[in-house]
Amino acid sequence: MKQRTKDRATEWLKTAKGKDTFRINTVPHTIKEIEDLLGGKPVVEVKEHINTDIEEESYGDMEQEHHEGHTEESGE
Repeated sequence: MKQRTKDRATEWLKTAKGKDTFRINTVPHTIKEIEDLLGGKPVVEVKEHINTDIEEESYGDMEQEHHEGHTEESGE
């Protein structure tokens, strides 16, 4: 079987329903037959989840300056 046919059959298996058939050279094949031709049930690809949210525990550089009490200048 050509690699292109294998790739298309693999993609077809992801969405195939019970009585669907996949044709190779006009010959219909069931889900089970395609799985057997491809070497067993295909393994679903699992993509690694990358956390794109940035979590910061402190905002030290964004903190407002704290003033202690009122500052008054003497008018002398």
